[in-house]
Amino acid sequence: MNSIYCPAICAAALVFGLLASPANALERTVNCDKGQSIQDALDTGPAASHGRYTVAINGICREDVTIRRPMVTIDGNIGPTGPAIEGTIRVFAGGARIQFLTVTGPARGILVSGGSSSARVNHVNLIQNDGVGLEVVGGAFVFLTDSTVSGNDSGIVVSWSVLHVDNNSHIMNNLDTGILALDGSHVTIANSEVSVHPGTGISVWNGSSALLNNATVSANANGIEMRAGSIRIGEGTAINGNLNHGIDANLHSSVQIENASIYNNNGSGIRLEFDSGLLAFDNVDIHSNSGDNIVCGDLESSAIFLGAAPSDVVCTDYN
Repeated sequence: MNSIYCPAICAAALVFGLLASPANALERTVNCDKGQSIQDALDTGPAASHGRYTVAINGICREDVTIRRPMVTIDGNIGPTGPAIEGTIRVFAGGARIQFLTVTGPARGILVSGGSSSARVNHVNLIQNDGVGLEVVGGAFVFLTDSTVSGNDSGIVVSWSVLHVDNNSHIMNNLDTGILALDGSHVTIANSEVSVHPGTGISVWNGSSALLNNATVSANANGIEMRAGSIRIGEGTAINGNLNHGIDANLHSSVQIENASIYNNNGSGIRLEFDSGLLAFDNVDIHSNSGDNIVCGDLESSAIFLGAAPSDVVCTDYN
């Protein structure tokens, strides 16, 4: 499987300062309802050499925000009601934290761009943005936790970058795709759901890889769509109730699955085409799909079961 299951890149979270704060952090409070500006607070803040700089916001902030200084926190956990940014947050630096607020507006919600850029997005509602809710591009790293991405044109796009989704996050009810991974990206989804999309729940394309643990992928057009991608599915993941296939693997894609279930999809449980392959380990429960549970659409695709095979396997090459 062509994957990067991420120990080296995810360790960059430590380097980029996503997990620890300096003891002498600096803070400034911005009340947007009184005409104060987050961008002004960033532009006039202390130099990066002073350590982490927190801008605590209150009210509704109607502005775009650009973070170019490393180790910046945008924190909405201070007001009696949830603060919001009606605009786009752009991150071009490492160690950013965006937390406890709502981001909505006429374009994308959050953009994290560049090989030295990283952000932890925690307890954030990325809702009803007219573009992508969260975009991670150009070698960036984002850790999304306890957050909701909903009602955007598309949920999340990751291009040549790394995304980790965890801790009861909900990617749901976006107007097209839930998560799209492109161009050699890696996406991990743990303890979270991707559901209710008229497009695909999770798309893994162009040399990208994904890892799902204790995830739910349901009520999308296709649950997971793969084009020259690889995916590993395990640890209690359920792919169910999608309007077409649970997994549609195409163009030299590979699927590994263990300790997971695929059921009640209106197409096949897993469809393999154009030299794609399935490797199933133990405790794989694939049943009650409207089409065949597993189907190979050509002679080049194959399925291998190291545990018990399900019923309704339509592959010339399987054991």
